[in-house]
Amino acid sequence: MAKPRVKLPEKDDGFIDLFDGESDRASAVLAASYLEAVLERTLRTWFLDCPEMDRAFDPLQKGFLGDLAAKADLAYGMGILSADLHKEVRLLARIRNHFAHNVLESDSFDVQPVCDHILQLTLTKIFRRKKSKAEFDKMSLRGLYLVAVDLLLYPINAARLAPRDNERIRDDFQKFRDMRVSHEKGIDPGLLAAAIRRRAQREEDEKG
Repeated sequence: MAKPRVKLPEKDDGFIDLFDGESDRASAVLAASYLEAVLERTLRTWFLDCPEMDRAFDPLQKGFLGDLAAKADLAYGMGILSADLHKEVRLLARIRNHFAHNVLESDSFDVQPVCDHILQLTLTKIFRRKKSKAEFDKMSLRGLYLVAVDLLLYPINAARLAPRDNERIRDDFQKFRDMRVSHEKGIDPGLLAAAIRRRAQREEDEKG
């Protein structure tokens, strides 16, 4: 398996603190890269560990899963991300891409279209409803962006399965898909995957 492009700590505690002292551009790019690495790590638990998947995820080889938006689309199609979370990740990918591809522009979140994208985030809309205009205007666009990335890490991590052999991962995924289509209103994929992981761990503990 290819190594992630950013180092992933054992826990996501203190995520925002990782970017203290970084410029807005560096914060935007690195935070989204972190999110992408976590999403890739989660997606890989559903696939065979093989060179073909390494190539698919490798942007240097123009792999079809080589960017954050493509990974988000796949996660949505597999039921790992809900429609709302999929939209959030796509917005964050646009913000990251703006900073990465417009290096001669101001190094700030307070530029267009970055500002508009941040205002479209669900978290930003919630703060806008719950706070007075004066309170909201004092909020940092950078802070809103980093908190939005941080919050997305939890459901993505919840969908990651415990390390097991590939056959059992495929079996569990098929059960997951069957259960999802059998429910008229659908089920929460994060909760189901977490339950699968707990069950697998319990079985391993009982064998030990």
